[in-house]
Amino acid sequence: MISLRVGSVSNAHSTQYGERNKLILRFGAGINVPLNYIIKNFPVSLQLDYANIPVNTKYFGDGFELTNKNLTAYTIQLSYNNP
Repeated sequence: MISLRVGSVSNAHSTQYGERNKLILRFGAGINVPLNYIIKNFPVSLQLDYANIPVNTKYFGDGFELTNKNLTAYTIQLSYNNP
């Protein structure tokens, strides 16, 4: 199973995650592979996930420069699927 996510958020106050009352785009993707399709009678799933959140560089003040303007998160998960 493959999932793609796109969404937005509007903050009540300006923060490092976005300006006040402005829609901020966020996105991510994931894949879930039940390993029993590859190895018979092996009830485990492997899930990989990625998420991206843009950072508001103006929130940090003048003269301060961020080299990375996005927060990224990666997740790897193994799950036991009890039949």
